[in-house]
Amino acid sequence: MATNRDLKKEVVAGRFREDLYYRLNVIPVRVAPLRDHKEDISLLAAHFVDVAVKQLGCPKPRLTPAGIDALLAYDWPGNVRELRNAIERACILAARCFGIRFLGK
Repeated sequence: MATNRDLKKEVVAGRFREDLYYRLNVIPVRVAPLRDHKEDISLLAAHFVDVAVKQLGCPKPRLTPAGIDALLAYDWPGNVRELRNAIERACILAARCFGIRFLGK
């Protein structure tokens, strides 16, 4: 389970079930936000392009230096999941802009 809330505080405040907290809290893993690891963004973006191309069967778009700069300038409050969704959306839109049909083969 991923959350940006302190679940222990949520339990104390009565907004999260204590039994569920202990069931989920076997091994807590703290992951730094993507905004603190900007050096990973271009590698992750390239990986997510490859994943999207395989899943969607669409042509592979090119990640330009300007595109990478735009990705680096954003804070990514949704972290890696938001980056992945943005890259997948960009792949779909790039193919549609060129009139390429690829969904529903």
